[in-house]
Amino acid sequence: MTKFTDFGLDARVMNNVTIAGYETPSPVQAEVIPVLMRGGDVMASAKTGTGKTAAFVLPMLHRLLSDEFRGQGIQILVLSPTRELAQQIEKEVKIFARGTTIRAGLIVGGVGYGGQHKMLKGNPQILVATPGRLMDHLGTRTVDLSGVQMVVLDEADRMLDMGFLQPVQKILAQAGGGARATTRIQMALLTATTTKAIDTFAKDVLHEPVVVSLAPKQHEHTQIEQSALRADSQKHKLAILNEILKQEEGQVIVFHATKHGADKLTSSLEAMGYAAAALHGGMKQGARKRTLGELHTGKVRILVATDVAARGIDVRDLALVVNFDMPQVAEDYVHRIGRTGRAGATGKAISLVQFEDVPMVRAIEKILGKPMRLESMEGFEPEMAWEEFLEKGEAAPKSRRGKGGGGGRSAGGARSSSGAPKRDFSASSKRAAYGDKKPYAPRPSRDGERSERPARAEGGYQGKSSSGSYGEKKSFGAKPARSGAGYQGKSSASGTASSGKTWGAAKPSRDGERAPARAEGGYKGKSSAGASSGAGGKTWGGKPSRTSSAGAKTFGKAPARSSRPAPRSR
Repeated sequence: MTKFTDFGLDARVMNNVTIAGYETPSPVQAEVIPVLMRGGDVMASAKTGTGKTAAFVLPMLHRLLSDEFRGQGIQILVLSPTRELAQQIEKEVKIFARGTTIRAGLIVGGVGYGGQHKMLKGNPQILVATPGRLMDHLGTRTVDLSGVQMVVLDEADRMLDMGFLQPVQKILAQAGGGARATTRIQMALLTATTTKAIDTFAKDVLHEPVVVSLAPKQHEHTQIEQSALRADSQKHKLAILNEILKQEEGQVIVFHATKHGADKLTSSLEAMGYAAAALHGGMKQGARKRTLGELHTGKVRILVATDVAARGIDVRDLALVVNFDMPQVAEDYVHRIGRTGRAGATGKAISLVQFEDVPMVRAIEKILGKPMRLESMEGFEPEMAWEEFLEKGEAAPKSRRGKGGGGGRSAGGARSSSGAPKRDFSASSKRAAYGDKKPYAPRPSRDGERSERPARAEGGYQGKSSSGSYGEKKSFGAKPARSGAGYQGKSSASGTASSGKTWGAAKPSRDGERAPARAEGGYKGKSSAGASSGAGGKTWGGKPSRTSSAGAKTFGKAPARSSRPAPRSR
């Protein structure tokens, strides 16, 4: 197919394609659109920026408008790994569906559920979603996928890298009615890179697919001028970045390894006078959307982003990409630099490399199929000599922890097929890390010394003994008797504990004097003298005992009231 008019798309869709200015389909569009229009499954791999989104949006709109999909509710489900990519897909759906009755909805994290519940009640035919938030709606039964007849997995390689394999499998199990489905669901799987994991996953979910492989095994990116500059430290990197930005006039995306680091770098750039903003997974959806809007309008010149934004950002005529930190996975380098040099344009990508990054550079070289030349910026040469840099770099672990904040790099070790580090839980690994002893000291028992904090007063603090330690049993000070010069029932002298709690003298009976006069330092009838316990049980003073047996609780017996109550004392 040499023109879009050759596909036989619905007239309304074709009119929107013409308005958008598209005439000649890209190679991936020329291969994928006819397959999806006739209802077949497809697995397509192509570089970023080659038009994969329109390759599945146009045929699915055509099939909806041609009444090939019948039923109510959601009929087409599009899954995307990131919010930004999901928003971009929904935007293109609305552009090409303009003037039709097709309704599309978006479900992503970072926003409230109320608006999404309202949208779902409107029964959209097309739903674009990220796996995590869609699983939340499935858990609360606020979304029904039983009417789904087509599923698109966009950037499937990234979804697997982000750990969405099981959520995607659960979503597919419910799509189209799951085990009760009477018709087969049409599937489209699109990816920028091909791995063994992707091939295995495709065999499980696709039925006799047409395979379109336009992504080269080695990502050359000849339209992007790539370079790498050596640096000694984060501070040195910042100085080099500042010089790069002075020489560059257009918009720039700077990639950082961590969310905290992205925020910190943004603050540093703003202090230098640059119009910078951060974009990462820790931001709420409204803030991320606002940041992207300011980037597209030109209000933001420098976007500091993490890998979560490496896919889904489409900035027209982006001049430069800077890797302030190298990626954790070698394949992510391809997607980072793919933000520039899109749709046939040219671009530049500069990586700032410390000696710890040399193993990652070697992994990236295998993907690119060519070596990355490590250079120095004139006037900002590193203090470390080239020989020492290379020697330390080759001896460095394959990955290292990120600096500052979550989402950092692993501690190194073996790597999986996708490039992610494997964790070693073997006993030998634990001994190597912690020695023969346990990594954490056990919590002290209550029979031992609990605290070395000294007592706050001579008589102990809140009933605790002045020694600050616990013997066989906890030692508590006796509660003072309620008379004398004490304050609020607390004694000026420490009480002692035997085997039970001790309480001071009881209140006088109603036949007697109700309360002493406020004199001689007494306060509200409370005593300054402490009391101590003798027998094993609780002892209540002042009232005659019901029993005299030792070890039992003794309670005072109230005296009988007289026929005429005694007058209150004045």
